[in-house]
Formats: sequence, structure tokens, C-alpha cells
Amino acid sequence: DNLFYFVLSVLEILQLVTKRDLFLADTHILELEQECREAESPTAGGTEDFSSPSNKDSSRRKAKDVELLYEALQKELWDVVRESLRSPTAGPNLGLVVLVLQQEEQADRDWVQSEGAAPGGPRPRELKKRWREAVVELADANLPQHAEAQVGELAAYLDKLRVRMVEDLGAARRNVVSLYPAEYDSFQVYTQSYHQAITRRLQAIANGDLQITDIYSLLDWLYNIYNR
Repeated sequence: DNLFYFVLSVLEILQLVTKRDLFLADTHILELEQECREAESPTAGGTEDFSSPSNKDSSRRKAKDVELLYEALQKELWDVVRESLRSPTAGPNLGLVVLVLQQEEQADRDWVQSEGAAPGGPRPRELKKRWREAVVELADANLPQHAEAQVGELAAYLDKLRVRMVEDLGAARRNVVSLYPAEYDSFQVYTQSYHQAITRRLQAIANGDLQITDIYSLLDWLYNIYNR
């Protein structure tokens, strides 16, 4: 019966994730994670005989389910982060993302302070760090790729880069920055991510074959237009 209840709970949590009821889903995932810890660790309050094969298998299955739920949750979290940039109505969903990040940071802190905090486990999950990585990926996906730069027409490509960055950072300021806590320094995270993405493109371009006009365009853009 317990196993059936657990499987049902996993499916229900997955439904919460897909419906983007993200904070509630995360709360339930944390409960399941705690169940796993208690089953595995007598110091965490476990009463089961973890040495028996059936209990070991059950615990492994539960732990695997928790990891699969976290994968599904993170996919939705970062999808919301991506979609929110250009959506003036993204507030509620992005607000849930922030609540999840804060709840997970607290869970990481609790884990560090707990008795059974063995290295090599699933925590710390560092979802705030993963959020920053998601913003980096967002910037890289949104900007024109360097392969689009045509030989002899670099100026047009660089202008596209500039326009897209200005548009996206303006959208970030309008639509998402106010939804993050001040300590996230979110506008700085977005700005740095876009600058990093542009730097990677410029390095790739500079390492390629450039015509004289392209070299001039690149230098002119760097010194006179691209104001960091």
C-alpha cells in the first residue's frame, strides 16, 4: 500500500510540475526526498532495516523518482525563465520560480547543517547557480549565432547583435528584474550573460578569415559602438 501511495504521489507531483504549480510541486518533492533520507539514515529518524534487499531496492527506487522529479521540475523552471523575458504577463509563473529557488536554497542550508550530510549525495542542489546558468543559455540562444556573419558584411551582423542585446536587456528590465529579490542582482546576471555571449561570438569571428572591411567594422564596433 505504501509503495502504491508513493507511486501515486510521484504521478501527482509530476502533474503539478506540468501544470506549472511549481512551488507546491517542489514542496512535495522535498517531502519525498526527506522520506528517502529517513529511510536510509537511522540518524535522520529512519526505523526501517535498510540492510534488507527489499528495503534497499525500495529506497533506490524512491531516490530515483525524486531525481526524475527534480529533472522535470528544473526543465519547467528554466523554460519559465526563458519565456518570461519577452512576456509582460510572466509575473505569476516567474514568481513561483523565485519561491522554488528560495525554498531550495533553504533546503541546501538545512542539509549542510544536518547530522547525516554525507558528501556525494544529491545535495546541495544549488538551484540558484543553475538559474544563473539558465540565463547564460538564454542569452546564447537569443543572440544571432556567429555563423550568420557573412564575409565582407560583418557590420550588419554586429548591428543585429547590438539591437538584440539592447532589446532583450530592456525586456529584462521591464518584465523580470522586479520579480527577483534584490540579492539576486538579476539585471547584472542578465547583462553579464549577454556580454559573455557576445564576447564568445567576437572571439570566434576574430579567429576566422576576415576581410579588411570586416576588420575595420569589428574595431569600429568595439571602440565606438559596443559600450560595455
